Amino acid sequence: MKNFFRNLLICSFILLVFGGAVFFIGWTQFKVKPGSCGVIISKTGGVSDEPVLPGRFSWHWEFLFPTNAELRTFVQAPYSAVKTVTGSLPSGEVYGTLYADPPDFSYRFEFAVTEYISPESLIKLIKASAVTTDESLKDYMNNAADSVSQAAAAYFLKKSSENMNIRPESLTTSELLRVTDAYNTFPEVDFTSFYVTEAKMPDYALYSHVRDQYLKKSAPQNAAKELPLTAPVPQDEAGTPEREGDKKQKASDLLDQLKSLF
Repeated sequence: MKNFFRNLLICSFILLVFGGAVFFIGWTQFKVKPGSCGVIISKTGGVSDEPVLPGRFSWHWEFLFPTNAELRTFVQAPYSAVKTVTGSLPSGEVYGTLYADPPDFSYRFEFAVTEYISPESLIKLIKASAVTTDESLKDYMNNAADSVSQAAAAYFLKKSSENMNIRPESLTTSELLRVTDAYNTFPEVDFTSFYVTEAKMPDYALYSHVRDQYLKKSAPQNAAKELPLTAPVPQDEAGTPEREGDKKQKASDLLDQLKSLF
């Protein structure tokens, strides 16, 4: 009887240790630090649909097989940046050479952007191979901020050519996101804040006037340059172009005259 209880105790202990080891190997929650998000990627199941979050119990059997799965962690924090878009209207510097004091046709926009990507959206980006590491996540968010800023600047330039009274600073975050089509371009990104902090736009009316003046002034010069260059046509004393047969006849007559002299 003693042996039976002893063996039972030993087996229970072994099972307890084995069960604890299995539980510990598959337990992923403790591996994710506060403020971060974990994503399970395994050979058997691919990218897991469930993110691993601190404070939420998480256990994955995929880790029971050696080298089968990995846990990638990503910092879950808002991304903030100030983006500046600068440039000049096409050929503005060239057109301005008509004046001793050339007009300024440059533009400058400054945007403040704040973004956030939820754990669920992060998993979608990983499945689409748009994000692979925490560093690539930061690059993705930075590129998103660049893209919407460029789109907003292009929108303001187009609108200012139609209406010089447009005020970029007056547009709200939702309005900017709508005109830049950010919801469709970056559906996984939550733009919590997006607004214009500085805007300098060129004078389109002056630009059109200067461009027209430049084109009018340069038109005769360009036309002269485009005239075809042809070799001069030999002419006789009356100014009539000589034909090839006439030239041969004159040469023959000249030869006969020389022969008669000798």
